[in-house]
Amino acid sequence: GGRGQRTPAELLRAEVDEQRSELKLQTAENDYRQTWRDLAAFVGIPNMEPVPLAGSLEPDSAPLDWQAALDNLLASSPELHAARQKIQHDEIVVKRERIEPIPNITAQATVGYNFEADNTVAGVSVGLPLPVFDRNLGTIRQAQADLARSHAEVQRLELELQQRLAAEFRDCQSAWEHLNMFRSGMLPKAKQAYENLDQAYKERRAPWVDVLEAQRMMLDLQVEYVNNLLAYRKSEIAIRGMLLSGGLTEAPAPMSGGHLDAIAKPR
Repeated sequence: GGRGQRTPAELLRAEVDEQRSELKLQTAENDYRQTWRDLAAFVGIPNMEPVPLAGSLEPDSAPLDWQAALDNLLASSPELHAARQKIQHDEIVVKRERIEPIPNITAQATVGYNFEADNTVAGVSVGLPLPVFDRNLGTIRQAQADLARSHAEVQRLELELQQRLAAEFRDCQSAWEHLNMFRSGMLPKAKQAYENLDQAYKERRAPWVDVLEAQRMMLDLQVEYVNNLLAYRKSEIAIRGMLLSGGLTEAPAPMSGGHLDAIAKPR
């Protein structure tokens, strides 16, 4: 047939493609609304209406160097700061428990009158309790064990942070490499292919279905490019944000007093 004639099978395929495109559009609209609601919750304005956001999704700088990112994480991570503060807390407890067995010297002065000798008498008594059977050794050892665990926790957390950073850094690097490939090769070529076929169709040298196929490929690549931009930005923010996430998650309970809470001895 001529250029405008198509077989029933081709028409059916076109209808299916149209319906698939409508489904993708509905999914994209739902994703947009859900993402906006997430953003409104994070900034604390639940009823905020969708508006265009300032800024650009395109990265304005190259990704961080691995060693620089690792050094910054180990130096500035709030998780590590909290773990190191626990070490200082336990060091103070150990010093306190070591001092605890040292007894206090008590002195008492008395004054009275001796009727038999008909004179005034005075006396002084000094008390020094000796901790022969209780030298606080059990509590000291428990405090030392707490301190050792705190040192081990810092080392464990440093290794965990390095492992988490390695995974995030890999995702960031992969997304960056994909972005460069899209920008330098795939997107320009897909655009050029679409424009050439569109011009050929206008000159009656190519069927319209080929133009649509080229246009769809170009749009699909643009969607992939945006998805890689999102992946890169998420990884970059996670790395610069010390791998912290879950801003609406309940914070852990404050650090307790450890073994001191379980000891009945007055302090």
